[in-house]
Amino acid sequence: MQKYFNRHAHMDDETRHEILVLTNEVENWSIRNWLYGLFDGFNYANDIRKEMVGTDGDKPESPEIQGKLAKICAVIETYQVAHEDVTEH
Repeated sequence: MQKYFNRHAHMDDETRHEILVLTNEVENWSIRNWLYGLFDGFNYANDIRKEMVGTDGDKPESPEIQGKLAKICAVIETYQVAHEDVTEH
C-alpha cells in the first residue's frame, strides 16, 4: 500500500534542497524518480533504502550517497503518514 505525507506541512527548505542535490548525484534512475516523488508527498523511503544497496543487478550507490539517502529517508519517516494523497496541488 502506497504511503503519503503532506509535503507542505512537513518538508522544510533544507530537506527539499538536499533532495534536489541528490537527484543529480544518484546514478540509479529508480531512486532519482522516487526522490522527485518525495516532492509530491509520496513516501518512497522504503523503496529508496532497498534500492540504494544495489538490488536486481543494479549497481549500488556509493557509501557517501547511501549515507545521504539514508538521512533523507529517516527524515521522511518522521512525517505523519496518510494512506491517500494529501498534498496540496
